[in-house]
Amino acid sequence: MSIALPEEVSISLHRYGFVDYDLTAFLLSHLRPGSTVLDVGAHIGYYTMWASDLVGPTGTVVAFEPTPSTLSVLRANADRLPNASVVAAAAWSRKEELVFFDHGLGYSAYNSAFEARLPDAVRARIPSEPFTVEALSLDAFVRAEGLAVDFVKIDTESAEAHVLTGMHDLLHEQRPVISLEVGDLDVAGAPSSRELVDTLTAAGYEPWELRGGTPVPHRPQKHYEYQNLLFAPAGQWHSPDTRSPHHHA
Repeated sequence: MSIALPEEVSISLHRYGFVDYDLTAFLLSHLRPGSTVLDVGAHIGYYTMWASDLVGPTGTVVAFEPTPSTLSVLRANADRLPNASVVAAAAWSRKEELVFFDHGLGYSAYNSAFEARLPDAVRARIPSEPFTVEALSLDAFVRAEGLAVDFVKIDTESAEAHVLTGMHDLLHEQRPVISLEVGDLDVAGAPSSRELVDTLTAAGYEPWELRGGTPVPHRPQKHYEYQNLLFAPAGQWHSPDTRSPHHHA
């Protein structure tokens, strides 16, 4: 895949060939041919490319990415994939224009409508240039495209609460499995990770954490360090063995 050195995800891919071992291992074990995957906050397309390969020619992958600098690399990667498409917009609670902040190529993974999810000392020394992006709700997009969604990966740099608001119908009707990035860094205007967990459990989802790529039941915490949590409809998974997030398996 195309990468964008010296951006930090690209550095990890260049050195090791992967990022986020646990979530990568989970996808390798659980995504099935024919699934429909939404990669929300796709960045340069690492998970888009994995998902495309795993769901195969009968599956569908849609990548959402609003930042121009990373969008160009994402398009270069997704254009090679006949079952993947790119939406140049931010997933949000509703359709509108948003002001995003570009933190430069090295920190492009942290571009957001909020402060960068980085320690204060790092925030103070990196650029933060505003730009305008289009935003949409996943509910509206899924209805317009007629999609039946099996799995949603959400990594939107403090916009997760807005994304969840904009996928209310998707959560309550289609009920896909959700991967959600959490981690509390006191970003102004962003709810705590515990609030995000509570939002999904109130919608009838059960939280799971990944250990070596295997989902195990998760006990909600008051404060979260960085990790990716999974949420499956209540009763769908059973420990220690879990069902695939592809609903028709």
